[in-house]
Amino acid sequence: MGKAEGNNSWSTLKRLFKLTKLLIDNGSGGTDWDDIRQKVYEEDSTATDEALRRKFRRDREALMDIYEDEDILEAGDEPLDGAAIIEKNAEGRYVIRSGVNLVLPMRLSENQAFALTSSVRLIPAFLSPFAEASDALWRLLQRHMPKTLLDECQMLTKAIVSAIPIAQKVETKILRDILNAISRKKQLKIYIYHKTWDDDITSGIFSPWTLYLKHHSWYILGELHEKNGFRTSILRVDRIQVADVLDEDQPHPCEGKALERLEKDILNDYNPFDKGCPKKGYHVKLRITGSFIQPCRETNWFPGEKKGSVTKNEQGESEMIYEVEGLKGLESITLWIMRALDCVEVLEPAKLRDEIDRRVKAYTDRRNKAE
Repeated sequence: MGKAEGNNSWSTLKRLFKLTKLLIDNGSGGTDWDDIRQKVYEEDSTATDEALRRKFRRDREALMDIYEDEDILEAGDEPLDGAAIIEKNAEGRYVIRSGVNLVLPMRLSENQAFALTSSVRLIPAFLSPFAEASDALWRLLQRHMPKTLLDECQMLTKAIVSAIPIAQKVETKILRDILNAISRKKQLKIYIYHKTWDDDITSGIFSPWTLYLKHHSWYILGELHEKNGFRTSILRVDRIQVADVLDEDQPHPCEGKALERLEKDILNDYNPFDKGCPKKGYHVKLRITGSFIQPCRETNWFPGEKKGSVTKNEQGESEMIYEVEGLKGLESITLWIMRALDCVEVLEPAKLRDEIDRRVKAYTDRRNKAE
């Protein structure tokens, strides 16, 4: 490559970066031609407006060539189908085409690069509908990351995935429709829902407020539309078989401070089906003994929990009092207690103690009957 050719290529590359950055910074509002001409092509002050427009058209074609790369198309939300990367919106302003993410060069620390690559590799396990896009992104990242970093990333993600089983039956369209309905505050029409419990729906209208992962599955929490009104409910995403987003707005969208409170309640095991939950949530008090004391102290199980000092009881056994305020449900802490039942005594509330007793009795009765 000769000097002149090299300089010309470098000038073109710098101009493309300036152009894409300008359009990305202005977002969906777009950028008019005068602003593009002034901020991207001002160095050609002697050129006519038509000459600059021709250069702009060539730059748009150059970007189209760049983003016809197979890996990028696989990672995209939708095929390009020959459409321009930069196009005019209804107001005649130029925007970056929807569905294409243009990433400008950036300097990452080793930890930042590790976080990025690890996140991409974890996507297939936690969000299976995006597995193909994740694989395409991984191939792109491999071109720019050192092999030692990529190997470490692979080791970490395999360890995490093997330890956390996640339901894998979530359909891509269903998940995208849910995210669409949540972000746009629209209603979701559910045509077929796989019924598991007696009070489950088989179909209906649902206003999803938030999406979260719990007990190895994805759930949506929102408002179920019924003949006599509305009720807060939870649906398991992989049990939704057929659904569509409606044009109708949600009648009672949850946003702002209300949504923040709801998300905090979810961390505290929010259960809308628990009608007996106190207004301020459950106060749980446990006596932890034996080998479970150390694991209990090493992990944060619930927000706001308190762990007392380790003492000796009359039998000379080590014990610790564990307390947590404001739980909005008891299912998670019930499962936690069951995993270490020989080391846990429920002191409060009576409802939790009775539920543990019921589950133990149901198990022993079934086992005795089988014998």
